[in-house]
Amino acid sequence: MRHAAGRLTWLQVGRLVVLGSLAVLGILSLGEGTERAIFVAIAACAAVSAGGAWLFLRERPHLNWPYWVTTGLDALLLGLLVHYAGGIEGPFVVFFYLHAAVAGLYLGLAGGALMAALNMLVLITSGLVTLSGAPPEYTGGMLAFLGRSGMLQLSTEYVLLKSFLDGLIMASIGLVSGYLSQHLTRETGRLQQLLRALRETRERSMEVLESLEDGVIVVGNDGELVSINRSARKMLGLRKGGEGERIRDTRVYGLITDYLGGGHFPENIDLVLEDRIVECRMGRFVSEEGRNAGAMAVLTDVTELRDLRSRMEEREKLAVVGRLASTMAHEIRNPLASMSGAAQVLSGGRLDIDGAERMSRLIVDQAQRISETIESYLQLSRRSSAATHEALDPRPLIEKVIEEGRTGTLADIEVTQNLRADLMVTGSEPRLMQMMQNLLRNAAEATEGQEQRTIAVGLGYNPKKGSAEITVEDNGPGFPEGLDESISRPFVTTKREGTGLGLYVARKVAEDHGGSILFDASTLGGALVKVSLPGCSCGQDRETEKAESDGG
Repeated sequence: MRHAAGRLTWLQVGRLVVLGSLAVLGILSLGEGTERAIFVAIAACAAVSAGGAWLFLRERPHLNWPYWVTTGLDALLLGLLVHYAGGIEGPFVVFFYLHAAVAGLYLGLAGGALMAALNMLVLITSGLVTLSGAPPEYTGGMLAFLGRSGMLQLSTEYVLLKSFLDGLIMASIGLVSGYLSQHLTRETGRLQQLLRALRETRERSMEVLESLEDGVIVVGNDGELVSINRSARKMLGLRKGGEGERIRDTRVYGLITDYLGGGHFPENIDLVLEDRIVECRMGRFVSEEGRNAGAMAVLTDVTELRDLRSRMEEREKLAVVGRLASTMAHEIRNPLASMSGAAQVLSGGRLDIDGAERMSRLIVDQAQRISETIESYLQLSRRSSAATHEALDPRPLIEKVIEEGRTGTLADIEVTQNLRADLMVTGSEPRLMQMMQNLLRNAAEATEGQEQRTIAVGLGYNPKKGSAEITVEDNGPGFPEGLDESISRPFVTTKREGTGLGLYVARKVAEDHGGSILFDASTLGGALVKVSLPGCSCGQDRETEKAESDGG
């Protein structure tokens, strides 16, 4: 609608300028008489037709036939002006060329060609009228000379030939103008479609931006506010309109300008805005040329998320407390079983003094183990440093655990030992005993239900890794398929009354000593647990030193 109105306005203004100027020029240059009256009539006709066309087409801008009518009328008015201003040989014939160009521009190829033909007919009519002796009478020019000589046929041929040549020029101008007009119209239509699509995309983008719960602030390299959405205004307490000035007083704007200045910022910055916690994330955006065009800040209200996270952390802490309590109860159960077994043997009254002393010492040792276990978990809850490590021989430690277990968890189980005697590791004796007690207890529980319960304990040295390796094998059912990697996670168990903490504690002890634990199938038909601890073979070291001294 707006394009059609502009097209109509320019056409009528152009008509008034050209026809009005020519008419006024004729009025001023001519004296009183018929010719002056004709020029006045031409000016009036141009003004009336322009006003009428503008009023008619203002409400009906898509109609096309009024343009044809006004353009054809212009050809007749131009014909009168040319006829009374020198005829077809006068200087104003060039305005017919302009008329053909305008016709092609507004009416296309067909309009340019038809108006060029109409202009040619008007020129022919003007020339023939001049030959007939009708006013005005011209004293100069070829046409006047031929008219005075009486050579009518030659004069007519001259009129036709000149009009035809002018018509060819006007047709060429009209066709070129029409082609350019149609091409321009097509390209304009495509451009309008692109602009419309761009406008719709921008409107949709603005709608999406305004509907976001996250606040978005865009600032150019010059520090001027480019865009801010509804959520950002709400978070910052800004009203719509004039945000560019008021936002300069906010903390977010200061952060953005510092970021534009090349400051280093973490990925997320938490801001406290009144009673809300807002997470601020910043980044740069680039122009079409790939250059930095400014910075953008995204604000997210994380108050509820932080509250939820705080509650989850509290629950996790409670879960840790519960897990520690369960683990500690599990660890205390092992020495209690040994103490109970020793107490039962003592109560039987069939032991000599040495046996009774041995059982009493066992009870005292296990009570000490319980005390050490409780203390170790208290240290863990206080996040204190790790237990003191010292160089020790793991063989007597393993033998002691096996011996203590014979009156408890290892009763009625055949335990075979293959323990190397020249190994040294660095660690905590109570914690390594705790690890062995858990491994032996798990192996013992796995052999329940077997006709012949067997456990094999080994201690060797791996020279490739430079580590001592402790192995515990049983003839139970083995590890269930699919639980190889998760079997040592806390509370993962296949036993009906198990806690799922035995292997977890063993793994933690091994890792705290810089070692590792491996779960595999045993040659006995059950499970194999291999613990690797950093260590050395003292016998191998002596052999190496002796070989080096001999070689020296």
